[in-house]
Amino acid sequence: MRIGELDVAVGARTGVTVELAEPVTHVTLLGRRRGIRVVRCPADDPDGPVRALAAAPSAR
Repeated sequence: MRIGELDVAVGARTGVTVELAEPVTHVTLLGRRRGIRVVRCPADDPDGPVRALAAAPSAR
């Protein structure tokens, strides 16, 4: 399994990048599996997801 990045691109919107401490398995709709260490996704309110992730017990 190749370790990589998952980019969820939507136009030129503001996004949030999450770097994971260890890889997780991403499974596509067609069943392809790959290890992911970085996730990038759009966010209308990037502060919200960042605050939620920072407050999660595993983020400490």
